[in-house]
Amino acid sequence: MNKPLLALLLGAFALGSAEFGTVGLIPSLGHQLQRSSDELGWLVAVYAIGVTVGAPLLTRLLQRFDTRATLAVSMAAAGALTALITASDHFGLLLAARALLGANHGLFFSLAMPLAGRLSPRSTIEGMAQVVSGLTIAIVLSIPIMGFVSDHYRWQAAFWLLAGAYLLAAAAMWRWLPAGAGAREAGAHTVRFVQVASNPRVLSALIKIVLLFGGYFIAYTYLPKLIIDSLGYSQDGANALLLLFGLGVVVGNHVGGMAAARFGTARTIGFNYALIAALFLAIYALVGLPPAAYAGILVLGLFAMSATPSLGHYGIEVSRRLIPGSAEIASSLTVSGYNIGIALGSLVGGAVLRQVGLNQVLVVAAAVIGLGLVVNALEQRADRRLGMAI
Repeated sequence: MNKPLLALLLGAFALGSAEFGTVGLIPSLGHQLQRSSDELGWLVAVYAIGVTVGAPLLTRLLQRFDTRATLAVSMAAAGALTALITASDHFGLLLAARALLGANHGLFFSLAMPLAGRLSPRSTIEGMAQVVSGLTIAIVLSIPIMGFVSDHYRWQAAFWLLAGAYLLAAAAMWRWLPAGAGAREAGAHTVRFVQVASNPRVLSALIKIVLLFGGYFIAYTYLPKLIIDSLGYSQDGANALLLLFGLGVVVGNHVGGMAAARFGTARTIGFNYALIAALFLAIYALVGLPPAAYAGILVLGLFAMSATPSLGHYGIEVSRRLIPGSAEIASSLTVSGYNIGIALGSLVGGAVLRQVGLNQVLVVAAAVIGLGLVVNALEQRADRRLGMAI
């Protein structure tokens, strides 16, 4: 991997640790902050809301500045903010800080994904997949490590580790990204933004992202709690399972990128999420047999994030083909789509947990993913009719 892509991967790892690592903190944070699991789900939701707002807004405000400086300074600021919030146990301040960190996350991926495609010596989707691999590595390491550190020390210790990851990424970007990297495509202004955001095909791609990613997060946000409360494993047992789950994510991300290149993004997305929905239902049916459910969660890891590069690439490519010069705007909207899904998914999952029960989050997640698969199938028909295979 070349050094500029490695710098972007490190940034994605730090941001992925901030977003996904919090899932591993939920069980111990409940004890330390005296908050219920559905309340703690807001830590995931407000971060995603911050991304949703920050991605298009900050991208438009900062597009005229050098990408290297923008990315490095924003990552350093995120590291400083993460270190500062360890000084208080106030839940409201923690939520506010998470929203700000989410806005920074949105800015990073809006700029980094198109940039990675241009920096890649092979293909656009492979460059994007390498950045997304930073997220998958974060899933492998951050959820079990942050969960372990928080459980055995306090949540602040986990956030100090996170601050260090931000600062390391900032240094790598400043050192390895070329000055003037990622000069923006012309036309990234308000009129173009409205043109992209109001295009029916782009909106359809965003709705698909919200449904598929949101459906997944209905269950994923509360996966550690399900492992502990429904399957009867300890916190350390849950951390071990989540580590293995994350290793499966790394393998699946690599395979998913190859599958998209061979079979097309829409087909890869449909196959992948159909399997995820089926696995959620299988795990629900096997809750009474903990070893079998445990195995189902391990298999789920192989498919959990493998279509993520394809989802992003599809939305950007549809916009680029229909509206030339719109890739960066489409990237920011795609990032927002992911995180609208995460926010709604974590909140819906919390409501299901509170009103119906923990295990039922798996069934609701599968149902929402099913709606996303319908949208994906309709898009495939439209693509064939227009001769626009993606």
